Amino acid sequence: MLMLIVMHAVGSLYAAGAPFEEITKAKAFIQQKEYRAAETMLAAMWAEFPNDPQLPLLLGQVSEKRGLLDAAEDYYLQSINMDVNSFDAHYGLGVVLFKAGEKQMAAKEFESAVLINPESYDAYIKLNHVYSALKDRERAQYYLEKAKEINPAYEKNLKLSAVLMWATTILLYGFFLLRKNYIVAAVFALVTSIIFLITGRHTNSVIYLGMAFVSGFFIYKEQLGIKSEYEKRKQSGQIIQKDLDEAVKKAYLILGLKQGATKHEIKSAYRKLAKKHHPDSAGPKKNDEMIKAVNAAYSLLIKRP
Repeated sequence: MLMLIVMHAVGSLYAAGAPFEEITKAKAFIQQKEYRAAETMLAAMWAEFPNDPQLPLLLGQVSEKRGLLDAAEDYYLQSINMDVNSFDAHYGLGVVLFKAGEKQMAAKEFESAVLINPESYDAYIKLNHVYSALKDRERAQYYLEKAKEINPAYEKNLKLSAVLMWATTILLYGFFLLRKNYIVAAVFALVTSIIFLITGRHTNSVIYLGMAFVSGFFIYKEQLGIKSEYEKRKQSGQIIQKDLDEAVKKAYLILGLKQGATKHEIKSAYRKLAKKHHPDSAGPKKNDEMIKAVNAAYSLLIKRP
């Protein structure tokens, strides 16, 4: 008789759920992103209350937050085995499977979740995302309509989000163009186009692709301008060099020297001409223009390497 009482007491203990206060504390750890503390606490409680399905459910949520998808999947499955009607466990498992790339299996779990709770807006939205990823537009649209039935404000919020997104992207694109960051603008438009293409918004994708081409045109135009400016500078430099060569030839003639004369020869010729045309030496025959020409020729040639 005593043995039966002990066995009944032990059975009652294992059938009982974990204390509400302890569960609340563990949930607080999860909200505060103290995942290690939450995991340690939940694991200890699960060892004491192995038949409480919310413990593996919470452990699954912790593992999911930490990016441990295999562990999270295992915990969610154990929670479902204990309570097949657990909406949170099916929903959580669907999220994990979708993250792991198991889209078909994720769809089944989300469908199980909406069977348990047909008023779950989040589950219908997840099903819309999953079937959009599976390129099953008919089912994706069906679940989107179901979500709209539950939350009539969804479409209004969706339109508002779309307007805000368009406004933000257009402003950014315009900012890059005004700053003449054409390459950044092109990359931005191209990446946005690819994102829209992946999410199935083909019209938006084409529009942003067109914007990328517009940026490409500005890049091309800018490069043409740079090339044209370079050609102008090059041509200008050639003209200056030609004028300089002519001036050097004339300077040699003024000093009565051959091209390539040494600095010593240039100085010697300059001294002779400077003395010859100096006002004290030239007397009434002085020539101011000739003196200026000699000085200029000497200044030009003596500085040349």
